[in-house]
Amino acid sequence: TGTPLHCSLYEQLTRTPPVYLVHTVLSAILLSPPPLPHPRPPPTMPSATKGVLVQCDSPMKQVILKLDDDHASSGRGRFIIRDLGAALLIHAWACDAIERRLEELHDENNYTFIS
Repeated sequence: TGTPLHCSLYEQLTRTPPVYLVHTVLSAILLSPPPLPHPRPPPTMPSATKGVLVQCDSPMKQVILKLDDDHASSGRGRFIIRDLGAALLIHAWACDAIERRLEELHDENNYTFIS
């Protein structure tokens, strides 16, 4: 015998066994949608930096890294944009100064044998 149409929802729920009520509540909890993830931060615009890719052997790379440290310690900032392992990406404005300094170091450390 069914529930009369004029019964309220409260009356229908109080007539059902307690086990059914627990099952109904649990299924409502389990079937509820998952919480929404945290909102994403707004996208940022990519930035571009003009640079020169310098490929060299490991000793020369160490000399350039030392020059970069000296340049940064003097308060003028760094000229290396990124260390890429086998190469260095440096600011384009620093190429001439690095070349001059490397030539100076080469001249200081170049010796000729007199026999």
